[in-house]
Amino acid sequence: MIDGKVISISLFTGAFGLDLGMEEAGFHTVSVVEKDRDAAKTIALNRPFLQESAIPREIQNVTSQELLEEGGRVLNLGRALQPGEIDLVTGGPPCQPFSTAGKRGSVMDPRGSLFMDFIRIVKEVQPRFFLMENVKGLLSAPLRHRPINQRGKDYPPLEVDEIAGAALKDALTGLVDTEKEFMAYSESRLKYLRLLEAGQNWKHLPEELKKEAMGGAFNSGGGKVGFYRRLSWDKPSPTITTSPHQKATDMCHPVELRSLTVHESARIQTFPDDWIFYGSVSSKYKQIGNAVPVLLAKELGIYLFNLIQGNKSKSKEISEQVSLFYVL
Repeated sequence: MIDGKVISISLFTGAFGLDLGMEEAGFHTVSVVEKDRDAAKTIALNRPFLQESAIPREIQNVTSQELLEEGGRVLNLGRALQPGEIDLVTGGPPCQPFSTAGKRGSVMDPRGSLFMDFIRIVKEVQPRFFLMENVKGLLSAPLRHRPINQRGKDYPPLEVDEIAGAALKDALTGLVDTEKEFMAYSESRLKYLRLLEAGQNWKHLPEELKKEAMGGAFNSGGGKVGFYRRLSWDKPSPTITTSPHQKATDMCHPVELRSLTVHESARIQTFPDDWIFYGSVSSKYKQIGNAVPVLLAKELGIYLFNLIQGNKSKSKEISEQVSLFYVL
């Protein structure tokens, strides 16, 4: 903590979703590392004070001393930050090399070496905490959490905003999307989407059209629920992907014959409406799909912020909600 500010450094920053949540919890991000040119520009546009570090750069080429010096300049200290003065290092290094679903190349996979760079910087910076994104995604979350010991027959039933999935319910309410940036569907896709209603997918097509619509995927395994999928107004959104218009990961609007717009996708990921994404439409989709939902990050940030402030009772309450990240 420096001058009353709780300090964080961000690695594999992306579009700043995780860090926005940390900000809302009370953290001050003083340096970022992101290699994607458009994502780095997104950070610089929205957080001008991070322009020095918000340039495309590979983590392998970044030293801990650089990060500490950048942090010192952002805080106007007249010196570099020292190891141990950083409260938190955050980031989501690629985890595919360590996943049981893949070939498990571990550190022999080039992406695995990025994980080791994350560890390198943590060791050298010596933060009080580090937060590393896990490989699993958010399925659902309530908008307002009721402690487990206040549920059951002796307590009132859960209210609407306390039910699982409420955090994303009708998430688009009040959204004014004047630009409506989205990837248009081909006529061959629209042919089948026109036959579906909100909440349906390829399984609801007429029987004689299912095989024609699915092509080679018809005989493949798995539920294939993302094919020709139209979203529902009364169910939580599926995980926002980097390509919500692809055949296997359709996120077609419940009413209109189009994929979700960039702004709608960002709203579901709980980015603020005034957050600016830089780049092409496909680049913006990628940045949003790769981001940690801002409000989820905020809850994690509140947990850590309270630990740092010595408020262990509040941290214990919040920890009941957090199961998708490792906090070590």
